[in-house]
Amino acid sequence: MKNRSMNVDDMMSAFRKNIWLIICLTVIGGLLGVFAVHRVLQPTYSSTSRLMVIQTEKNSSKQATTTQFVDLITTYKDMVTDPSIVRPVLKEIKSTQSYDGSLATLTRSISTQSTANSQIFSITVTDTSARRAAVTANKLTAVFQERASAMIPGVKTEVLSKASPAPSTSSPKRWITVLAGMLVGLLIGVLIALMRAPVERDTSQSSTK
Repeated sequence: MKNRSMNVDDMMSAFRKNIWLIICLTVIGGLLGVFAVHRVLQPTYSSTSRLMVIQTEKNSSKQATTTQFVDLITTYKDMVTDPSIVRPVLKEIKSTQSYDGSLATLTRSISTQSTANSQIFSITVTDTSARRAAVTANKLTAVFQERASAMIPGVKTEVLSKASPAPSTSSPKRWITVLAGMLVGLLIGVLIALMRAPVERDTSQSSTK
């Protein structure tokens, strides 16, 4: 019975014999990645506004204040995506920004971030338009501030930085997509080379008999 196991020499020989196939498939994979970035995948942009929670009434101790801030920010983050706050924003951007999404779509495009034991949190909106993402984030921040101040006395939020149109896309990442395409092409080329190796070896052995 013939031993069909491959050793390192067999693999290296297979790679050398199919080097142009591997290179071509790698290049094709990269080109497909470029095509996907420009023609298939829809670019999105993210804009972020940053807010700081400020206590307007003195607390009994520093520890109580820190705990209150942490609890408040958790509550604020839940409030930001509440329909009572998102709905007026949706109405505004539909009339001024030609937004055609639903309430659920807009809610999914909103995210909040905060750092542990920090008085600062941020509101991020992702959209296919860089300008609309910034306008939506700022409008959402304004509506949130108005509702939060009315519902939670003794504490207010101040805007540290307003959202501005992003200069580049947040998704897809161009070079990551292109490199992923090249990697897939490379792997396909390597697999084809390894699959062809036993056939080429058997053919060469038969020709020497």
